[in-house]
Order: sequence, then structure tokens, then C-alpha cells
Amino acid sequence: MIAATLRYLTFFLFYGGLSSLIALPLACSSDKLNPPSDLKICLQYYYNPPSSNSETLKSGLKWYFSYLGAALPQGQLEKAIRWKKENHQLALLEIDCALLGFSNNAQNALQRIINTIKSSAAYQKNQYMDLGRFVVLTLNSSYHYYAITGVYPTLEGFKNAYNFEDTAVIRLDSGNSSVTMGNRVIYQTNNTIIDFKKMAFMAVEGTGDVQQGTFQASDFEAFDFMPNGQPRFAIYNELGQLKTTVPPSLGEAGKPAKCMWCHESIIQPNFVLQHPQAASFNQNIRHKNALLSDARNQLHSDLSYALLQEHHFAELLYISFMEPSAERLALEWNYTLPQTQALLQSYTTHTHPEYPQLGNLYHRSEVDHLNPLPVLATPESAQEASFYEPNY
Repeated sequence: MIAATLRYLTFFLFYGGLSSLIALPLACSSDKLNPPSDLKICLQYYYNPPSSNSETLKSGLKWYFSYLGAALPQGQLEKAIRWKKENHQLALLEIDCALLGFSNNAQNALQRIINTIKSSAAYQKNQYMDLGRFVVLTLNSSYHYYAITGVYPTLEGFKNAYNFEDTAVIRLDSGNSSVTMGNRVIYQTNNTIIDFKKMAFMAVEGTGDVQQGTFQASDFEAFDFMPNGQPRFAIYNELGQLKTTVPPSLGEAGKPAKCMWCHESIIQPNFVLQHPQAASFNQNIRHKNALLSDARNQLHSDLSYALLQEHHFAELLYISFMEPSAERLALEWNYTLPQTQALLQSYTTHTHPEYPQLGNLYHRSEVDHLNPLPVLATPESAQEASFYEPNY
């Protein structure tokens, strides 16, 4: 009875809404646009924490660009970066995104974003953008992430692209998921598939209870895999349209950028081990992760998935920007540290739960207006729902 209800509900929601929320053209099955001629941009990075250096920066850039779908052919990252300035505090880089192995459609999306950046007052004066701001305006801005990675613009398109099983691979009641507060029903593609590019997953969330027949699906979290081996995340609403985030009222899922942070480039198992389906589900996930690992080993890329722990260098690119120290802000604003501390005296500090070594930090959304130059606004949060999401 439950399976039949879910099949009917899924069919209705998959085929009920076809319009796209996003105005930017999204490339999911075609790559017909010609690539732009100039994808160079100058970016300034502030070494924070002090232990970071050019090698950890390059590692972070590898993971960051791979999250956006760059193939990163071997040796190309070095060719794409021109180091214009570097000392113990900062590095100024010119990066040519055209050399990183992006698809034509991704390059066209990046071109629109870069053109907007280059026309901004701050870039025109400095001739660079803060690297952290650039990361947040691409990876952590859902509309831009969707456009660059070429997610399917509708849930119908996503489902039709893959051979999904009719019944759920696992159904999580309230309290059995570390992601959602209510029910979470997960579907997967046919279990016999061995090509990672044909594997996909979808989690259905909403209100009410499936077992009691009161479940109302409202959010669909989907992911598949890009040719470079990285998962690609999308969130759809009840009409099958893309949306920027899962609302906090449903749980902890947040934006696609938070999905990436949580999955750490793999398919995550279920952590509520007392669930009756957890053992078989997790065995299934281990098998799929092994297939994924084998396929990644065949890629000829600057990115090594054997160094999976280095993904945190990419996270630090946006975390140290979104939660800056006074020392970093002084460098950004070209003020002395005492001048900066005087401006910040009415703002409270905090420490980051994952990276306490970053020290006492401020929230970017609270202090960005103190920048002496008008800068392009970022979302209030890198991972959670934000009132403002840029869409160039």
C-alpha cells in the first residue's frame, strides 16, 4: 500500500510541473553554444589561517573547480594560473577558466558571471575580486551553481534522464534521518547499473506521515554525477521547478553547496543504524562508492580522489571569506588593524565549530557594508537559506 501510494505520488509530482524557475539557460543534454573568448579573472586570496600557503591554495582551487564540473586535465591548472603577486599575507592570481576543462555551456555561464564582476565598481578600481567572494558567487550561489554545472531544469527532465527503480530504496520515518525532521523517502537508479554517469539518487521530503497516508511531498533533493566524478546536486519544489534551498522547517539539508559539504564527494550511507533497512541500504551504498572509486581512478586529472581529505581546503576558501577575522578584513579594506578593530567594536565575534584555528571571526553579512568600496553582494549564508541569492 505504501509503495503504491509513493509510486502514484511520484508520478504526479514528476509530471505535474514543467516550467523552470531560473532565467539562465541551463545545459543538461546539449553543448551547442560556442565557448567565450576571454574567461580570465584576477582574484586576490588572503592566507588565513596562517598555516595556509600556495600549495594548499592550489589544492583548494582543484576541489573548488571540480565541484563546478571542471575536468581539470593533467597539468592544466598550472597553465591556467598566473601568479601576479605573493607574500606571506596574500596571493594575487590571474586564472583563465577556459583552460580548466569546462564544457562550452559552463564557460558561457561563467562568462556572464565574470562580465558582471568585471563591470563592478570594486573590480574596476582594484582590477581584482576577492577569491572568496568569487567562490561564494559561483559555488555557494544556487542559481549560478545550477547554470555552471548544467543541472536538469525540471524534476521531470532529471527523472527521465535515468532509469529509476519504482520503489524506494529506503524510507526514513521521523527521527531516522540526520538530514530531515520528518519523513524522507529515497529513490535510486536501477541497482544493476555499473556506469557511475548513469547513477542517480532522489530524496523526497515534505510534511505529514507516509505510513498514515498524510504525507505531502514538497521538496526533492536530487543528485547525479558529472563526467569528472563529482556529484551534482539540485533541489526541486512540488511543481518540479528548481529552487535554491530546502527550507529550514524541513530539516538540515540547506543549499546544494551544503549537500556537497555533507557528502564529501561520495554517496553517504545512513547513520541511524537501528533502522531496519539501514544495513542493506549501506551495503548498497558501499558497492556504489566502490564503483565510483574505480571509475575515478581511470580519470586523467589534476585532482586526485585518493587525497579526499584535501576537500577541506576548498571549504576554507569560502568559510574564511564568509567568516573573516579582523586581520583579514584589515587587508581587504586596506586599513590598519587598529582602524579595523575600531570599526568592528560594536560587532560580536565567534569561533567556527569545524575550524577553531581561524580564531575570532565576524559574519560577512554583518560587516560587508563597512567595505570602503561598493562590492557585489553575496548570499547571507554559504550553505543555508538566504534572503538574497544573486542571479546574473
